Amino acid sequence: MVALREAVDLSLARYETGRTNYLEVLLALEMLYPAESSLAQTQRDQLLAVVNVYKALGGGWETEPPQVVQR
Repeated sequence: MVALREAVDLSLARYETGRTNYLEVLLALEMLYPAESSLAQTQRDQLLAVVNVYKALGGGWETEPPQVVQR
């Protein structure tokens, strides 16, 4: 992921100095975005796995009914 971000930064720098066209920047971004999306999905899956472990082990949290405060 770091390498892809560096590739985008490098291609932007090359574009800004006139050494390449914007297509290089777009191609670098085209590789970065799916990798970031895949990382986000993997992190989501890890969090869901933790929730499923808690559920399988009996919850791990209290489910008391809310207390009504009377004045």
